[in-house]
Amino acid sequence: MKADTVNQTFLNYKVIYASLQVTKKIEESSDAVIRALHKKTPFGGKSLVEFEAQIDSAITEFNDVMVLALFAAFERELKISVQNVLNTNLNPQNSMVFRLAELTSDSIERWTMTDLLSTLRNIVDSNILGQVKQIYEYRNWVAYGKNQHKSPAINASPRFTFNLLTRFITQASAVL
Repeated sequence: MKADTVNQTFLNYKVIYASLQVTKKIEESSDAVIRALHKKTPFGGKSLVEFEAQIDSAITEFNDVMVLALFAAFERELKISVQNVLNTNLNPQNSMVFRLAELTSDSIERWTMTDLLSTLRNIVDSNILGQVKQIYEYRNWVAYGKNQHKSPAINASPRFTFNLLTRFITQASAVL
């Protein structure tokens, strides 16, 4: 299992997050050219309090979307890795096992993420596995509209998510 896609997604997060931080600093600038550019954005004409509230809200939403994106990249890589293991270890000598392996590979898109993660419970540390499942619940909470009546067990940040998924990938790479 490789972390390339997760790494690239986190790099994209860092670039955009830094851009948002630069945008926050522009409000403090006295440079006329920068101020003129600033007025052409959705923040132009806003008070400092309104501007900061909008940018902070945008950062919060961006962080949530990036947790979703990081987990989606991880999920795709995990499914590809499981399919590769199945394809590599197929034994055409036993037609029944061969057919079951093909069926498993074909149906992986319909597996629940919890079931897929549980297949690795003897390979990945149980604390990491449990936290990844909590990130998955957080990802679902974000993806399905942030139901205020049912909050997730954790409030995940992109950095925490990236670090945790990287640890998972490192351990799962022993078999994937």
